[in-house]
Amino acid sequence: MKSYLFSILAALFWGMAPVLEKMGLSRIPPLAGIFVRSIVSAFLCAVIFSTFYKDGWGWVFSEGSGKGILLLVISGISSALIGQFFYFSALKMGEASVAVGIASTYPLVAFFLSLIFLGESLTLYKVFGILLIVSGIIILTSKG
Repeated sequence: MKSYLFSILAALFWGMAPVLEKMGLSRIPPLAGIFVRSIVSAFLCAVIFSTFYKDGWGWVFSEGSGKGILLLVISGISSALIGQFFYFSALKMGEASVAVGIASTYPLVAFFLSLIFLGESLTLYKVFGILLIVSGIIILTSKG
């Protein structure tokens, strides 16, 4: 039940972000927007982490953390920098509702990569979900 609440809260905050970002990007270029967003987020995350994480920063040097950190660095570069740049550029140039809708098809990419790299299974429900996502994008981007 708690995971549902957290998912709803994430959706609420993520839903506010494109509107604020679209307004902010009317005054600055996408890369500057990413920089401001990232610096503030990193600072706040460091403060919160330092305040609430009982073991401090020792986890960085713990055995086995190297590969996990490397994968998160690659993830950060691919999503928080490169993906965010294309997303902010789309927001700046187009309608927020369409840019968000198309960018939100990332579960399709995650689904196929999860099949390949994580060995996750293909189920009827997942196929149905994919069809719904694709149908939604077709409807969202159609003229009418």
